[in-house]
Amino acid sequence: MKDLKKWENVNLYLLSAVFLSVALIWLLVFVYSLHQALPYNPLKLPFEKKVNTISWFPQGWGFFTKDPRSEDDYVYDIQTKAEAVAWPNNTPENLFGISRYGRAQGIEVGLIEYEIPKSDWENYQGNMWTYFNNKSPVLTINNTTPHATICGKIGLVKKEPTVWAWSKLKNVKHPYKITVVNVKCSKN
Repeated sequence: MKDLKKWENVNLYLLSAVFLSVALIWLLVFVYSLHQALPYNPLKLPFEKKVNTISWFPQGWGFFTKDPRSEDDYVYDIQTKAEAVAWPNNTPENLFGISRYGRAQGIEVGLIEYEIPKSDWENYQGNMWTYFNNKSPVLTINNTTPHATICGKIGLVKKEPTVWAWSKLKNVKHPYKITVVNVKCSKN
């Protein structure tokens, strides 16, 4: 009986050692692949040149992410003076990403913005609500999505994200692109 318990303990230790070894290997693969996807930096990993993770993961992590410096879209219903979209998608209103409502609105906004010529976007730095209230729609767009949620006089803003180093500064006004359109929805 003692011998059986002894072998059970040995098997448990062996299984634990194998699990930890496999987990450590996968952690190293993750760290090396993530490091090769980052821009040049002063940190160097041991055997970085020999491991050459770029040949294992040629696409890197770019497939899963968007450019962090790309412009963010903000969409406002001018009549209600509220956001016209249910973003971000990971909010309780969107069931932390389970609901497709917010994601569908992203496609809807993309289709609306596609119809707006670059010349109709203005560079602006003041209060956006002052702009929205004093500006007539530059054009009328038909929202042809099957279950349209963005309709009426809509204010659109494209703004670059605030650089992390400036995140705590007060009274910093960043220029942004802004326009007002009238969106007509077909009845469903």
